[in-house]
Amino acid sequence: MDDVTTRVYAHALSEKQAMERIIKFAQRYGSLHEDLASHAAFPLVLTPDLLYRIWASFLPQIPWTTVSDILLSPLCREVGYELYEMDPAIRNILLGELREDNRFGESRFQELAHFLQEYILLNLSSDDPDERDLAEAQHLTALASTAPDQAAREIASKLSDPSQLAGADLLRVTALTATLAGQLQEHSPLLNYARGVERLVQGDKKAASDILNHVFQQDSQIEISGVTLRRPRPVPEVVQAPMEETSGAETTHPVIEETNALAVPKIFISYRRADSKYVVDRIRDRFATEFGEQSVFRDLEYNPAGVDFR
Repeated sequence: MDDVTTRVYAHALSEKQAMERIIKFAQRYGSLHEDLASHAAFPLVLTPDLLYRIWASFLPQIPWTTVSDILLSPLCREVGYELYEMDPAIRNILLGELREDNRFGESRFQELAHFLQEYILLNLSSDDPDERDLAEAQHLTALASTAPDQAAREIASKLSDPSQLAGADLLRVTALTATLAGQLQEHSPLLNYARGVERLVQGDKKAASDILNHVFQQDSQIEISGVTLRRPRPVPEVVQAPMEETSGAETTHPVIEETNALAVPKIFISYRRADSKYVVDRIRDRFATEFGEQSVFRDLEYNPAGVDFR
């Protein structure tokens, strides 16, 4: 089966570009900075508080100013107020270095996973849905690095639940799945399924069909870590995604809303900064790749102060 998990972002770095940035960072600051940078690659999203706690918990012998050096370096980009992320290529390389380093290795991954789970514990049960969404993304990130089968099972459960198959919520799950592709490489059918579902939501039926044909071939369903995923099909003008029932049979297929708005030349990205800013850059990059830079409107890029954007 051909690998159709390749992801293209308009501003994503190649592996060579990512390595060049890491080498320049290490040359400028030294190996101790690179050690903390490798630890900083573990969470999906960074805040100054989170990285400071990682420093204090794991590498307190390094100067505390290393925290700001990393966040303000080319290794990271700011995606919101005091919210930073690493490019997937940079993140994957640094995580690989951390895993292969004899001083840290697999045991450090387990320690970081436990640390991150404890850090986000309160937010997972927060009354604020924005905080819960971000905490859940961090939770899946920790699982993907230490228990990829469990992470795949949780993601597959979300994609198989028709209540999740709607608009921005679905794109959030598929974008997160793509981001964790390096950690979930043993679950390529899940990665391909998420990519195909994303294409359906975007209205690209041909690309979705090509990807999903690779996933299902002659089958109507696949198993991902004990979760059954059935081939979805788009249904126009469906607001709530119900389950289609076949006469005299129990087989059901997820019904995904076909978003006709994505077919028009101009795409306006509406999102909540409190919880979606960590992933909206990835969604924006994919839209720009598919429809062109000039077809995508995002407030931070096209909304100068005092200018009427309408």
